[in-house]
Amino acid sequence: MISYIKFFLCMIVGLLLWNVLFSSDNQTLVDIIGISFFTTFFKWLYEVSFEGSEGTEEI
Repeated sequence: MISYIKFFLCMIVGLLLWNVLFSSDNQTLVDIIGISFFTTFFKWLYEVSFEGSEGTEEI
């Protein structure tokens, strides 16, 4: 679960930096959070469906 939270936060930071560096692609904060949420959801779905990890993580 911690890895998904870290991934989600890294997505937000990365998209914010992308938005600052390339200002022609104007996204609102709601867009950035939405994209990060759906990306994290599909990352989880991929790992559960195809890799069979079922949300377990190694310490």
